Amino acid sequence: LIGHCLEHGDTRPFQELVEQLVLAGAASLPVLREIRQEIQSQQSTLRQEGLAVRHNLRQALTGLGLNVAHLLGRDFPDMLWEVRSQRLKQRAREAARNLPVEDQRLVDQVCSEAGDRAVNVADRLGVLGHLEAAVDDWLGSLAYQAARTDDGASHGANATRKH
Repeated sequence: LIGHCLEHGDTRPFQELVEQLVLAGAASLPVLREIRQEIQSQQSTLRQEGLAVRHNLRQALTGLGLNVAHLLGRDFPDMLWEVRSQRLKQRAREAARNLPVEDQRLVDQVCSEAGDRAVNVADRLGVLGHLEAAVDDWLGSLAYQAARTDDGASHGANATRKH
């Protein structure tokens, strides 16, 4: 289901599943925790994919003779934003202005492809963020409910023993 949401960008089926798990009560806590772990695992995989976009872009531009140290940010969110923005493409064009025309076209192509990949990664991370928030919202509530239910049961058992 998570894969479906990522592929289609639609979180509605996931929201419906979470609602059903919430209606099932505290017994669904382990399932929600497992879902959250899967979401976090996929987020980690996507971050690695984003870093690979940066690495491949850096290698391609360096291979074309460009000094890329000043073109790409160091922080992951900044880097994704830069790769998908036109600013990187403009800065790369400026750096490539002394290259042959064919190499300048390659710089544009490499930046465009990296931008497309970065947008894809960022979009999927956004979907996963929404899924994780939905799970986290209900995990806290269900954990609280489970704790209150356990407290009530233990107080009831203690009261029965005293009589």
